[in-house]
Amino acid sequence: MPDEHYLPQRNAINTARGDFFYQWSFAPIRSAAATRFTAVNTTTGESLAYSEGGPVTAAFYYPLYATWMGTPQYLELGLHPDVEAGSARMTGST
Repeated sequence: MPDEHYLPQRNAINTARGDFFYQWSFAPIRSAAATRFTAVNTTTGESLAYSEGGPVTAAFYYPLYATWMGTPQYLELGLHPDVEAGSARMTGST
């Protein structure tokens, strides 16, 4: 059920209080050659960020230590979304 009023303090990312995306963490599960991050405003189609992180190694299981290795990977973003309250949605992909 939608709210009657927009409450920015309830957003996961609230630009009014200075929230931003510092880095993106992910775990490559297949042999990945390189990383690329793209963020798009789904309302306008405007590209908000694009970053190529370069080569990464896929995660693998190491039986001697009984643990997964090579995970997570990190991609520095520094993305400060500049959108009006409640007017846009952003999607990110790697």
